[in-house]
Amino acid sequence: MSYLDGLNLQQREAVSWDNGSLLVLAGAGSGKTKVLTSRLAWLIETKRCHPYQVLAVTFTNKAAKEMVKRVSDTLPGNTLVSRMWLGTFHGICLRFLRQYYHEAGLTSTFQILDSADQISLIKRILKEEGKDPVLYPPVQVANFINHSKQRAQRYSDISNDNFFYQKISFIYDRYEQICASEMLVDFSELILRSYEVLMNCADLRQQVIDKFSFILIDEFQDTNLLQYRWLKAIAGHGTNNCRSVFAVGDDDQSIYSFRGATVDNIHAFQQDFNVSKVIRLEQNYRSVSYILDASNKLIANNSHRLGKNLWTDNCKNGVITVCRALNDYYEAVWLTETINRIVGRGGSLSDIAVLYRTNAQSRCIEQALFSANIPFRVVGGARFFDRAEVKHVMAYLRLVINESDSMSFLRIVNVPLRGIGPQTVSDIQARSIQSNKSLLAVTENYSGAKCKPVQFFYQLMKRLIEASSTMSLLDYVSFVIEETALLSSFPASEQDDRRENLDQFLLSLESFEKEYILERDSEDDPRAVLAAFLSSVALETSVSDDGTDKVSLMTIHMSKGLEFDSVFIVGLEQGLFPSDRWDKDEEKSLEEERRLMYVAMTRAKRELFFSFCRERRMYSRSEPAICYPSQFIEEIPGLNIIDYPYGKSSRTDGVSLKRFSRGGVQAPSSRSRSCAYHVGQMVNHQHFGRGCITAVEGCSDDVYVRVSFEQHGSKLLSAKLSKLEVTN
Repeated sequence: MSYLDGLNLQQREAVSWDNGSLLVLAGAGSGKTKVLTSRLAWLIETKRCHPYQVLAVTFTNKAAKEMVKRVSDTLPGNTLVSRMWLGTFHGICLRFLRQYYHEAGLTSTFQILDSADQISLIKRILKEEGKDPVLYPPVQVANFINHSKQRAQRYSDISNDNFFYQKISFIYDRYEQICASEMLVDFSELILRSYEVLMNCADLRQQVIDKFSFILIDEFQDTNLLQYRWLKAIAGHGTNNCRSVFAVGDDDQSIYSFRGATVDNIHAFQQDFNVSKVIRLEQNYRSVSYILDASNKLIANNSHRLGKNLWTDNCKNGVITVCRALNDYYEAVWLTETINRIVGRGGSLSDIAVLYRTNAQSRCIEQALFSANIPFRVVGGARFFDRAEVKHVMAYLRLVINESDSMSFLRIVNVPLRGIGPQTVSDIQARSIQSNKSLLAVTENYSGAKCKPVQFFYQLMKRLIEASSTMSLLDYVSFVIEETALLSSFPASEQDDRRENLDQFLLSLESFEKEYILERDSEDDPRAVLAAFLSSVALETSVSDDGTDKVSLMTIHMSKGLEFDSVFIVGLEQGLFPSDRWDKDEEKSLEEERRLMYVAMTRAKRELFFSFCRERRMYSRSEPAICYPSQFIEEIPGLNIIDYPYGKSSRTDGVSLKRFSRGGVQAPSSRSRSCAYHVGQMVNHQHFGRGCITAVEGCSDDVYVRVSFEQHGSKLLSAKLSKLEVTN
């Protein structure tokens, strides 16, 4: 039988399982999709059921379409394959509600409310209730409603012990009223309404249980509470006719708790459905052996797991290279040099991925790749200078430099919200055409219903323009961000991430300003520096997506399901990755961070690289923070540590990372204390000039000194290579 050809022993056992519910623990790269499609083909071909008696749930439309195609290709003569109920949770529940709309309290013409429509409806409710959208951010309210529904909670089920919930729950109540009266169903409602119909209509539930003889669920570790309850309802859990469920998942790849997913569903499934056997798919068809060995050693540190050990026939001796960079600038330079070496030996840019924990980390990497003429794309997100908060501040700056810039004016005239709506903007544009003046000039003496907010905007821009000639670039842009209250235009739940991006933006212009002054050996007019910075950014962001070979940049969450020949995991520092933004349960949060690292490592097919910094600046004008390597590095033995830019190499043996342990920098040894430098000495550097030593760390020939330079701020330098001259 062709659908069993090429399956290994465990895959074949799973495909032909015929003894109740089964949990298939499918490791990364273990042929999960092949098992699922072969299972569907086996059920149909062996007459276990008709295609229309199969319910198969995936997490993406792409996966569903691929599965239908593969089954159709495997069973080309079967014309009923298309009648399978195969799709996402939302797609299947929509089909269910279309069929049983009367029982669900809907009309046959009910409409789907997409994410944008949902936000619009919430804005409408806020306007009706006279509530300020700044105090009740529509996106945050939408998240509250969706998360409540994912926990199977209606308005009446909301707890009163949370002040924020109390504050916005009335919106949820009004939202449900409007959706009911206007026959609107949002994405979360599709599943919740389907679940409620099944639980409230015993006859209909029995009819549905009888309809589906076999149920298959993919990516089981990513299910949330409501999805699992829906599964139990449709499978007949708790009845005398409970159906068998074929669940495929991997508890080691459960990384979406922030979306409501819970790995606990896998453990509950075994008990609720009397699972008598767990089949582990451990043979990996993606990665070479040394990458799998390291991944296994890492994830073994998690205690709450079902356990498996990936292996492969693709044996290859190798070692993971770890760059211990002086700072994030050198980390990015090392990255570009290593990428060029890969390409130089015949590698393709499209087979290379750079993975990071947070979006804010991409700024330095993007600039280094751009400077090195290496094409790149940001997967699942905007390039750094294309992010909304960055584009907003850039628009303010462009309007300051060029008061006739209508595009920038239109972008920020009502950002943050200040009551200047589309009608007022149209009126300003009409007056601009009539008077042959710029849009900004029109606002100076604007009269009309919205004259106060328009004149407020003009006065704001006037202050910004006047200040642009009196401050350094860094001070000025910090002033702009503060004066405009830019962060208030985003929901509170997003402001931390947006603030991180703005901090990175300030670091980029601080670096630009220093280089600009050094190149000219003198200070320039502040507005000239600002104009030069805007030009440099315009040049960097003008690169078009022309379909050429590109390196992929993305967060680790975005990388799930993808694979690349060469993978770089950057920023492996304690507090950054693993993140120190713990939930209440620190152990649970750390285990999910480790699973996230495991997912990142198992994206690599042939080569895997790590990097971390000795120091990293997260904020402008702040001292660089001493960084300590991620505990994940310490959990993987046999790594090849290289120092960049100094080229020293060593293998991890439990010693080389001790000096950078999480507890802090150790006191220097007797050898380092006897070196030529000590705290308080005045020194001179050939590039940075005169400075004072503020710290000494390290031992033997690996001593580093931190120097506070009079003209260039604080620097961490190698005592051996920097050739500092002691002046006192």
